Amino acid sequence: APEDQHFWNIVREYTPQMHEQLAVSGWPEHICQRLGSVTGANTREATLTSSSRPACNGCNRIFSTQWMNRGVCVECESSSRTQGRCPFSKSCQPLWFCNHAGQCLKCDTHSCEDCRFSRGDGEHVVHLAARLRPAVIFLDFDRTLATTRSGGKPVIGKDSIDQELLPLLWEFRQSCIIVTRNSHVDEIKLFLAAQGTPPDVPIHSLKRPKTKAEYILQRLQQ
Repeated sequence: APEDQHFWNIVREYTPQMHEQLAVSGWPEHICQRLGSVTGANTREATLTSSSRPACNGCNRIFSTQWMNRGVCVECESSSRTQGRCPFSKSCQPLWFCNHAGQCLKCDTHSCEDCRFSRGDGEHVVHLAARLRPAVIFLDFDRTLATTRSGGKPVIGKDSIDQELLPLLWEFRQSCIIVTRNSHVDEIKLFLAAQGTPPDVPIHSLKRPKTKAEYILQRLQQ
């Protein structure tokens, strides 16, 4: 929304100034006493502070939630982003980090034109496809094209298809490929036909250990 974008523009403008001030002068005394650090406090005071305020997963200092984001304080978060890594999950790979905006493509739910990575709902995908005109479009089935979950059989009358993605299957009829771990291929075909999709949409059901990414990369290299 425009108001959200305005808010994030303000955050991006002033956050570097805040970190520069912290690097030069440290935390203001009143914040250190109330919110930021238990350094210099006696054991009893530190115990009371620790029990009522969360500790940063990075530096173990005590902060109020005002200065924490998903268990990480603002200083540790900034340091991780400056180093080009996700501040929230050690399992995130460096390739998943957008250095253009200092955002993790996974944990920050970030999109970047320069990284050629975009995320959004069905309507967003349709508009993106109309603009890029891709030769191949890969679609997952469970919880993406349909409301089914965890490889379950699609049930006509219970499950539904994403109505924003349905026109995509027709407009890009020769490009769309369904890639899924759902093994009920025959049931999926019947379900899609009942939902009004083209009758010839390819469906590829994958078994472990092969991943969807592996299949997609192999298909793109053909």
